[in-house]
Amino acid sequence: MHRQTWLITGCSSGFGSLFVTEILRRGDHAIATARSLESLESLMEAGASCLQLDVTASQAELDAKIEMAEAMFGPIDIVVNNAGYAEVGILEDSSVLMNRSQDVFQRQYDTNLFGTVKMTRSILPLFRRRRAGIIVMMSSVGGNVGMPGASPYFSSKFAIEGLSECLRLETSHLNIRTLVIQPGMFRTSSLTTRSHRNNNSGREDYAALNETMGAAHSMQGTQRGDPTKMVMRVVDLVKGTGLAEGKPMPETLPMGIDAVQAIRLKCEKTLRNLQDWEEMSCGTDY
Repeated sequence: MHRQTWLITGCSSGFGSLFVTEILRRGDHAIATARSLESLESLMEAGASCLQLDVTASQAELDAKIEMAEAMFGPIDIVVNNAGYAEVGILEDSSVLMNRSQDVFQRQYDTNLFGTVKMTRSILPLFRRRRAGIIVMMSSVGGNVGMPGASPYFSSKFAIEGLSECLRLETSHLNIRTLVIQPGMFRTSSLTTRSHRNNNSGREDYAALNETMGAAHSMQGTQRGDPTKMVMRVVDLVKGTGLAEGKPMPETLPMGIDAVQAIRLKCEKTLRNLQDWEEMSCGTDY
C-alpha cells in the first residue's frame, strides 16, 4: 500500500496526538492540526507536518486551510474529525452561562458538530474529484446511548451519527468511505477541565445527579480503556490490517467493553419496543 496522508483535527492532546504518533509509526504521513501550533511542537519534532486550524473558523477559512494543506503536503487520503470536547450538565441548567457569553449548547455544537460539518465540506470536493477518500468521525458511545447530565455533549454526538449515515449514503458511489468510531471511557484527558466542562447551577432538585456527574469526573486516570490500543485498532480499520485484514470496513464501531455493552443493551431495548408496540405503530396507514 502506498504511503497515505492523514489530516487529523484536535491534535494538541488525547486521541488526536495518539493518532499522529501511530500514523507516523506505520510510515504514513500525518498532518497534525490544532488551534495553536505551539501545542504541536512535540509532534512536529516526531516528524509530523503541522498546521494551525480551528474548526470553529468560517467555512471559507477552512476551505483555504485544506487547499493550503494539499498544496504544501500533497493529496490527503484520510481525514480524522477528532476535534471536540465535552460540556455536561442538567438540561435545565444548560442556559446558565456561568459568566460566559455564549449558550452552552451553541458553544458545544460549534465545535463538535458544526466544526465537523465544515471540515467535511472542505475535504469532500477533493475526495470527489479523486473518487477516493476516507472520513473518520470520532463520535462516542454517547452518540448512541443517552445518560442524564450529558445532553449538550451526547446530543452533539447523536447528530454526528446522523450526519455520518446520510453522508455515507450520499458519497459511497464516489468511493468515499465514512467510518464512525464510538469510544467508551478511555484514559485520555477527556475528563479534565480543559476538555470537560461541568455546568452545575446547584439546584437542589438535581443534587443527586450532580453528585453522580462529579463522581464520573473523578474517574480521570482510572478509566478502563487504553487509548493507544484504541487508536491502533482504528488505524487498522482504515488500512485493512491486523484484525481488520480481509474484512470490509464497518460503518460504525464501538470501542471498549463498556461501549459494546451499552450499545447492545440499547439495541435489545429498541427491538423489544418495536415488538411490544408494533400493532400501534403499524396501524397508522390509510
